[in-house]
Amino acid sequence: MTKQSEKISVLIPMYNVEQYFARCIESVIVQTYKNLEIIIVDDGSTDQSCAIAEQYAAKDDRIKIIKQKNGGNAAARNTALKNATGAWLTFVDSDDYIDKQYVETLYESAKKAKADMAVCRYQIYDWEHPLNSSDTNETEIKSTEDALRALFYQKDATTGPCCKIYKKQLFDGIEFPVGKICEDLAILYKIFAKAKKAAFNSQILYFYLSNPSGTMNKQVRNFRPERAVALDFCEEAVQFVDKKFPDLHAAAVNRLFTEAIYIITDVPRTKEFEKISKRAWQIIKNNRQAVIADPESKRNIQQYAKISYGGQAALRAALRTKNKIGNYLGAKQRAKSSTA
Repeated sequence: MTKQSEKISVLIPMYNVEQYFARCIESVIVQTYKNLEIIIVDDGSTDQSCAIAEQYAAKDDRIKIIKQKNGGNAAARNTALKNATGAWLTFVDSDDYIDKQYVETLYESAKKAKADMAVCRYQIYDWEHPLNSSDTNETEIKSTEDALRALFYQKDATTGPCCKIYKKQLFDGIEFPVGKICEDLAILYKIFAKAKKAAFNSQILYFYLSNPSGTMNKQVRNFRPERAVALDFCEEAVQFVDKKFPDLHAAAVNRLFTEAIYIITDVPRTKEFEKISKRAWQIIKNNRQAVIADPESKRNIQQYAKISYGGQAALRAALRTKNKIGNYLGAKQRAKSSTA
């Protein structure tokens, strides 16, 4: 059994998730790793989220609730970071949930590998069909460059802060950019760059809610001009690796290209968003040949790069078709998994 002498901080930003929060906090409370500090930052919720959190806090003294005016997800995460006292920390979104061995497995993986962080796999679920963890439990140890490569190519690692456990000092001098969306893209590669080693565990231990109404707003239905900041963050990442990890240039460019694909998929074809659309399209045109030639590119990303030679209309049509098929198959698989 894993020694539990080190305190681990579980950081939960919360905003208007009264429908989902009980499942989230209960999954944290029952963790097999008990030496936890559970910090909930209520970012100005206007529903019953905070009242629900207070009910759980009254029964579990590991829970600390911090209330603040609504400042966005980045501000809530920063507040949680500033108040964390654990040697390690992990983020959990308040509309998601985790396997009961999530913390212990990631901590054990990191400690055995003498790594500064550990990563697990995730799966998307919908509210009606919660899922269980996978049976596989293998750990691959990655160097700084290999971990960054996995992050940029989005292979075994998401660009969000969840599904991971970190030594607290990795966040020294780093904050999420307040007032920005897609704030994860701005800092996570810097965190990975500070980790001398990272342990990648094969288990699915984290479950993302597919409903777009929660704190993370994981699927943006109404495109906002601020969404374009994601391209800024990805371009900054390219500049960062060119200076510190030049061998990762292709990987960072691949992530920039992928983000431009996301933008083209979501941005309305109206005059209001014409500048953003043109910028994303230019990034696609400038980098598609490199993406096609990159043997580490995901197959679907290479396919989009090839389709882009047929023009924006062809690319948009392909992306819309892919999303419709993906949503149908995903829902079907989630329903099957929940009854297995």
